Amino acid sequence: MDFLTNLDNYNIFYEVANCKNLTKASERLFISQPAVSQAIKKLEDNLGIVLFIRSKKGMELTSIGQKVFERVELSLSTIKNIEELINEEKGLLRGEFVIGSGSNIARIVLCKPIAQFVKDYPLINIDLIENVQTKMISMLKTGKLQFVLTQFNEEIDLPFIPLFETSYCFVKSTDCSTERFISISEGSYTHLLFEKFLKEKNFKNAQIMHVAGYKIALELLELGVGTTLVPRFLIEESLKNKKFEEVYCDYVLPSITYGLYYNPVLMTPASKKFLSYIKNENP
Repeated sequence: MDFLTNLDNYNIFYEVANCKNLTKASERLFISQPAVSQAIKKLEDNLGIVLFIRSKKGMELTSIGQKVFERVELSLSTIKNIEELINEEKGLLRGEFVIGSGSNIARIVLCKPIAQFVKDYPLINIDLIENVQTKMISMLKTGKLQFVLTQFNEEIDLPFIPLFETSYCFVKSTDCSTERFISISEGSYTHLLFEKFLKEKNFKNAQIMHVAGYKIALELLELGVGTTLVPRFLIEESLKNKKFEEVYCDYVLPSITYGLYYNPVLMTPASKKFLSYIKNENP
């Protein structure tokens, strides 16, 4: 008896043992009852043992039949796992997913794992978009994004993988003479912190300019336009070379953890695999 025929007969044996009934097993297998009976007889003849006892209760496993059943159950489970692995790998041959992130943090965290991933899976397309945190999280929850790289926010009810920690600080250029503030647009965590600061410091009539992101805020800073709030890792070099100076040092700001939010319910095989690349790059 060849391997495939044996495998088919073992599968039929497994269903009969579970159902304890030839008719029910045949219905689950979508084959005739005589074909089920014939398969069981061939398997018993091939093994030289009796697997079932026919009784009023149905098909009852013999003592040796029970031992065979336990091995077959384990083997079929292993085969199923292999099939799932193959299907997962096939799903990785083509596809796409989208990551939401600010460009500054993406440059630090995402470039290396993306480069390795597209090398291993060249037919999968990865898109990066920028937006404020609230909008990106909303897109993540609906499946329009697969990941959001951003600051940790305890109000977001999704799994989060922490990647690195930094702090916030208020900075301005050393030759700035204006009291104007430059704030990141609404919907960002930075904006919430800025609003809290203005309220606590009672800056009711402060001049505030809202911009879309850190890049333009820092460019305006260099031109002496005002003061802004940024994660420290963005301006460490500028502080060292005295291009910027830290202000409001007495105001206590929280540390900030950057990491990856994801939606486990809507993940594809490709995005699951990419998640492992992120974890390998940031153990």
